[in-house]
Amino acid sequence: MSNKTLLLFIVFMTFTEASKVDNCRKEFQKCGENGDNAILLTFVSGVFTLVSAILAEFLSHYLNSRNRRT
Repeated sequence: MSNKTLLLFIVFMTFTEASKVDNCRKEFQKCGENGDNAILLTFVSGVFTLVSAILAEFLSHYLNSRNRRT
């Protein structure tokens, strides 16, 4: 996976998670929640996106090094 592909993946995941968080925040406001759950969901989504990017980078390096050996 090239750096451009990885960057596009990170941007896509970030926008996907941000839209999910925004939809959840709107639902919380409709129900009268105070928004704490939306903040927690934003944090969890950010961590998920970061972990996904790190795993994609490690997998890319692993597959590239494996292909060079064979």
